[in-house]
Amino acid sequence: MRTIRYLTLLLSGALAGALTGGCAEGPLDTGAESSAITHGELDGDAHPFVVLILMEVNGRPAFRCSGTLISPTTVLTAGHCTGAPGELSGIRVFTESVVQNGANNYPFAGPNAVEAVAWSTHPQYASATFFLHDVGVIKLAAPIHLASYGDAAASQPA
Repeated sequence: MRTIRYLTLLLSGALAGALTGGCAEGPLDTGAESSAITHGELDGDAHPFVVLILMEVNGRPAFRCSGTLISPTTVLTAGHCTGAPGELSGIRVFTESVVQNGANNYPFAGPNAVEAVAWSTHPQYASATFFLHDVGVIKLAAPIHLASYGDAAASQPA
């Protein structure tokens, strides 16, 4: 847990505000037409590293967020998506963009979902001032393999 908390602090300084999340075609080909929208336009699979995060409270699906895969087992997201210690009972990540139309058992575990084994929110994050330190990190139980992952440098304006 100490490693993931350190990673949260490290990434918040290096990446906070650099990566922009949103809906995107997932890394798994479902055969469904993309419904991803970026700046008002469909972007197909232009952001394969963006995932849907489902948070559970007391073992039941409660909230959704987006996140960015920055490695096969690490998702960078907002701190309000990883919650305060003990707030969430579970987190899972979905790797396809049209979860409600697929055969994936959404919002429960299924073939296109990966469970989280750990998550951490920046220690200075407070929901009262959600715009400060609003960064979180999720560690996945299994890797999601992509050709490339979210890159802060590529997201920066020229």
